[in-house]
Amino acid sequence: MQEYQMNKRPKYALRIAALAMACTILGGAGGFGAGWLLGAFPAAAPEAPVYAPLESGAPLTPSAPSPYIPASATDSMTFTDMSARDALCYVELYDQCAPAVVAINCVVTVQNIWGRTQDSRSTGSGFFISSNGYILTNHHVVNGASSITVTLAGGETRDAAIIGSREDSDLALLRVEGEGYPFLPLGDSDNLKVGLPIAAIGNPLGSLAGTMTEGIISGMNRDITIRNFNETMLQISAAVSPGNSGGPVLNMQGEVVGIVTAKSQENNSEGIGFAIPSNTVRVLVDDIMAGITGAVTLGVDVQTVTAELAAQHNLPLGQYVTAVRPGGNAARAGLRTGDVITAFNGNAIRTLEDLRSNLAVTRDGETVSLTISRAASQNARTVMTLTVKVIAPQPLAA
Repeated sequence: MQEYQMNKRPKYALRIAALAMACTILGGAGGFGAGWLLGAFPAAAPEAPVYAPLESGAPLTPSAPSPYIPASATDSMTFTDMSARDALCYVELYDQCAPAVVAINCVVTVQNIWGRTQDSRSTGSGFFISSNGYILTNHHVVNGASSITVTLAGGETRDAAIIGSREDSDLALLRVEGEGYPFLPLGDSDNLKVGLPIAAIGNPLGSLAGTMTEGIISGMNRDITIRNFNETMLQISAAVSPGNSGGPVLNMQGEVVGIVTAKSQENNSEGIGFAIPSNTVRVLVDDIMAGITGAVTLGVDVQTVTAELAAQHNLPLGQYVTAVRPGGNAARAGLRTGDVITAFNGNAIRTLEDLRSNLAVTRDGETVSLTISRAASQNARTVMTLTVKVIAPQPLAA
């Protein structure tokens, strides 16, 4: 069985995205929506490969209001295109880029089996994206941290504050005080091709800061599910280990084209790592600065209506609602089992990823419109528009 691990301890299992998946997982609520459509869906697929995170932690603990609130979403952030530059050799690449990479050390307060709290420590990697102290890393690196310290390439340490974090996309933005930090530009991951050389710099094992490994782009657009969130990743062959999470994947022009987030743990597997593409990161940074957390859900289980199923059952293409969670956003709006969601705020919904992508950029408390197809009789359907106020799920009271 295949396993993938995020570069932080402890490990836990993840699975390749199934055809039918509950939308509630978009906000962290568990569950898959695997209900059969009209009792005529094909048999379940064979067991999918399993992925495990490189790192994990308790739910993110909100920090005190940060003094580091930028004037705008792109304040002091420099995104450049250096694709016209000559390629560097690995020595030049390291000399140019390593000073902008940091080691991240977190203190996480956990509860033991006797109900007592104790502090544990976790480590990861990150890198500056601006000269005034903004650092990108993975959400799971800082998840649950009560304090965060970053160690610069020269050995100096700084306390860091969380500006924002996206659990669904495993990205977090930190900031440290100060100015004049070396930083790395984000490249264009859409220009990558399988076989292009890359390098990863990070803090493997939490004790080998500044380690660089080399490899190639091994695969593009790999759809894997990490922590119940379906992600499209780059596959890389550069060696990554626990502690590498959040570190940059660099092209030979010194641009960040990905952020390390997971690796293969299948027996006898080597050189199978995954990274968030830089073009995805660009959008997510803006979302984080705008306060979009990706935490909202509809509260439904859905299954994709493919062209074949649409023809068999006289249904439109979209997401067929197999269950509506009582008290959820969709239930309050009047969505019913058997409805087919065909549009979200006017954007066509065909795949689960379409629905997920629209929810991911929806703010807590925002009102959205859903276009649905509903059975009016045994052989006829009607098109309706429902208005839904989307509220992020709240944790259960202790």
